[in-house]
Amino acid sequence: MRPQDRKLDSADIPVTVDSHSVMALVDIGIDFSVIRCELGTKLKKGTTLWYLQQIRTAGSHLVTPIGACTERIQIRGVHFPGSFHVLRQCSKQLTLRLDFLHEYGTIIDLREFLVTIGNR
Repeated sequence: MRPQDRKLDSADIPVTVDSHSVMALVDIGIDFSVIRCELGTKLKKGTTLWYLQQIRTAGSHLVTPIGACTERIQIRGVHFPGSFHVLRQCSKQLTLRLDFLHEYGTIIDLREFLVTIGNR
């Protein structure tokens, strides 16, 4: 099946975080990238405790992150550092804010079903 014949059903892209393959949601409406606590536990990385304010979800619920962390993620063979808010529960294991991808010159072509990462 050619890429243009595939139906795009989500804004998820495959990424690798410390050898764990996950589908990450690309979200244009969030102010920060998010990692689910469950994935953070699998990665066995340190989390800085959260002492700041609550954050508001897309459904207008207030939640308090349990911490923040920095992870190296891999998208199509290219590694990137990323800062994440750690949430106990969220719909996806990993959510990348669009600014994260913009920072690295990423182009998401939905018609061709391609993600291209620019050079820095």
